[in-house]
Amino acid sequence: MICPSCGSWVDEGDPVCPSCGAYFGDDEEYECPNCHRVFLIDAYDTTCMFCGAEIKREDNFY
Repeated sequence: MICPSCGSWVDEGDPVCPSCGAYFGDDEEYECPNCHRVFLIDAYDTTCMFCGAEIKREDNFY
């Protein structure tokens, strides 16, 4: 795949670009319900990086 930051080739599944160090692992896009800013979160994020509001995660059990 191509790194979205620098355009270098990155092997599929690698979480970090070997050229620029950009991280693109298991992050997901999140819109804060408080300030409505959109940013990437991972499993360890607990608060909005812009306003500090708590990140609400819905538990989906199937």
